[in-house]
Amino acid sequence: MTPVAAGQTSISNAGMMEGYGLMKRDDRDINQAVFVPGNFEFEGPAVSLQKFEDGGVIVEQGGKMRGVQPDIFMRTYRLSDGSPISSLSTDIKTLSNTAE
Repeated sequence: MTPVAAGQTSISNAGMMEGYGLMKRDDRDINQAVFVPGNFEFEGPAVSLQKFEDGGVIVEQGGKMRGVQPDIFMRTYRLSDGSPISSLSTDIKTLSNTAE
């Protein structure tokens, strides 16, 4: 985790990591993600069952899977080369829902 504000330090005078302030994941972290189209429910680390009505993205972060709403995912995540995500169905893997 690194501080959000440019030039902000997260190391105290004692050389220890400060445990407060607005932080973000390191830009070098690469997470696997899959877009799941359609209506589905996901039981992840959230307190309650997550419901996705217009698709959702399942992201692996540190060995845990979490569900992210599509609009939030496109605003807050980037491709591994740093470019923005323009389309969930073409920029990341899409889960094929062919179960009958």
